[in-house]
Amino acid sequence: MSALLANSASISRPLPPWTNDVNSPNAPKPSSEGETTGAGAGRLEADQNVLDLFLSNHIEALRRWRNLYRQRARCGTNRELWAFTAAGAHVAQGALQQCRLQRPGPHLRVFSRLLEELDLCPLVQEIVCQDDFFDEYPDFIMSVLEIIMGVLEIIMSIVDISAKATSLLGPLQGIIPALCDTAWENRDFLCNDENVDRYYPRCRHGVRDGLYFVILSLVLASPERYEADVAIRRAGLLCWFYCPDAETDDNLTLSAVLLQHATRDFAADFYDGSPVLDPGVPSAGLVDFMRLDVLPALGAAPYLERLLKTLQHPSLLNNSLIWTVSSACRSIANHPELLTNLAPSGVLSAIIEAINAQALRGNPDTQSQVLAEIVGLYSMTIRISASVPGIQSVIPAFVREGCLVEMEARALRICVAEGQVGGLSYEHSLYALDGFRTCAIAMNKLSPKNTLRKTIRQGFREQWYPTLAFLRRTRTGSTSIGEHDQVTLAWQTLGEELGLDENTQKADYEREIRKALRRCAWKGCQYHEREPPVALRACKGCADARYCSSTCQRKDWRDGHKSRCKRLNDATPA
Repeated sequence: MSALLANSASISRPLPPWTNDVNSPNAPKPSSEGETTGAGAGRLEADQNVLDLFLSNHIEALRRWRNLYRQRARCGTNRELWAFTAAGAHVAQGALQQCRLQRPGPHLRVFSRLLEELDLCPLVQEIVCQDDFFDEYPDFIMSVLEIIMGVLEIIMSIVDISAKATSLLGPLQGIIPALCDTAWENRDFLCNDENVDRYYPRCRHGVRDGLYFVILSLVLASPERYEADVAIRRAGLLCWFYCPDAETDDNLTLSAVLLQHATRDFAADFYDGSPVLDPGVPSAGLVDFMRLDVLPALGAAPYLERLLKTLQHPSLLNNSLIWTVSSACRSIANHPELLTNLAPSGVLSAIIEAINAQALRGNPDTQSQVLAEIVGLYSMTIRISASVPGIQSVIPAFVREGCLVEMEARALRICVAEGQVGGLSYEHSLYALDGFRTCAIAMNKLSPKNTLRKTIRQGFREQWYPTLAFLRRTRTGSTSIGEHDQVTLAWQTLGEELGLDENTQKADYEREIRKALRRCAWKGCQYHEREPPVALRACKGCADARYCSSTCQRKDWRDGHKSRCKRLNDATPA
């Protein structure tokens, strides 16, 4: 991702004028470690005299601040303007702290007056709508973003109980789209720039972080209030795209929230709600958003590269995993330039690994949504592959890297096991099976020596009878026996159309079960593939897994059996 940001920043553009006054005219000199250093710059301290003016005469302070801004040298050295903006940010942050602690003080009183009685919001809107806003002195930009953060949180904290706060949403509805549009149209200024960093180290990081937390606050607090849906989506996607460093173990979920918001309510094939008239067609809103906005701006390869980084995060699980996988499937659907690079980029394998991680280590009953998204992506792509150039080439990748048969079979079982909650339903399962059948029948007609045909038939031999037996066993507990029977019949018929014999498959399955009972369940054990010379001990939790030693049992417990143990009886036919 650092390479991605560096490539984006390689666009040649002149240095902003403020750099002329930050460093000495001489080039930065090497340090003792051989690294290039310069005089550099950093965050400005709030000038006490200016701060005192804000607290004692906020009307005069705002007047002078406005005049200084309108008389500024664009992107130049405007030290007095910077000082007033830094003082305004100091007041905003102090007010925010007092608001959070519910301890009104001078900062909160002054900032509230600036919001309610004076023209703070129009001034901020005037500042952020300039196309060179993100090329101004970084400290000035970050101070403005801190002021916006203060405005947002303070208004949101009282908007439900104060008529005045509600009236402030009007000016705020001007600031938010202006900021988001400026960031989107001038996104190159958010990229790393080594030339600018010589004058203000890591300045782009600071600006991105400031924008990240502003947009995150918007997304977490009723963004529909600002009537700027597309603008906020684009800004949120930018923050996710350009801020991989924000994906720490503690904050990964927040990054996933931004990605999910940009693709929310645009399920590629399956989505909550009713009725589904044509779940094979992706939402036109998301298709257009990706085609007209995202792909021309960010590029297909960089977008997939960024998705891969999030999907491979070691802490991705539960909500962050569900939102990321859903967003990936939804945004990729119906775009040939993304679909054809899905497997080569590693994203398809990463999606499958994430889905498996959720099954092994995730919270109970949380597989439905991710399985709905992946089989939805498969179903939709298969259906349009005949009419959209280039799409057909991705189908073999679905079979191999995408574990097509396994995902389809697992989705059927989870649809029943999780009670059609969170994504999968009988209706969607039938629709997906219909598209899946088209692919399976076509591949079964290939030459017996064809590796793709061998792969899909092997998948059916492993998955068909266990899933069929599971569907039959769980019939009486179904929420809709009629629909359950339809799904069972469709799955049974598909296997028979491929030439599978139920008695043969049942015998093979039972033989594998007996074999498993004679081998150590931990895959790292030498006796996982052959019978051990000692008697095996059964897991006391599920009674299905067996081990040659307590050491193997402990290792397998850590490797995933802890989560899998409670689900084996639900997923395995009696």
